[in-house]
Amino acid sequence: NFHWNFEDVAKSIVCMMMSGPFLTGYTQTLNDWYDREIDAINEPYRSIPSGAISENEVITQIWVLLLGGLSLAGILDIWVGTIHNSLMYSLLQAGHDFPIVFYLAVGGAILSYIYSAPPLKLKQNGWIGNFALGASYISLPWCGIFYFDKL
Repeated sequence: NFHWNFEDVAKSIVCMMMSGPFLTGYTQTLNDWYDREIDAINEPYRSIPSGAISENEVITQIWVLLLGGLSLAGILDIWVGTIHNSLMYSLLQAGHDFPIVFYLAVGGAILSYIYSAPPLKLKQNGWIGNFALGASYISLPWCGIFYFDKL
């Protein structure tokens, strides 16, 4: 359970940094990158189509945000620690042996990629794209549950 102590507040802040600026930033930047041709017509003032950000800067930003978010997820998994031996108990209790948040972050990053990038570009496929988007967003509250409460 969450307690208003330094460690739990710090874990919450790191979790917010992982899911907010890093992984959401990765998702949004990736989506903007693959929409650059459409945005050049519909929204030419945006950073990528206007040329305010170079191709190398965008690709660097995508990688920094992705690797930063995955690193924070791994750090959070290590921080919670290996308290219990049973995998099932681990997944249901705060403190786990399996790096569940890291893999949730990897899964969300993969969903974000196939949502935005060809050849799949799920956002062009109606309900499949909506499912992918919803599945990636629901993983965010799960991260908090894995750290501070029982499922």
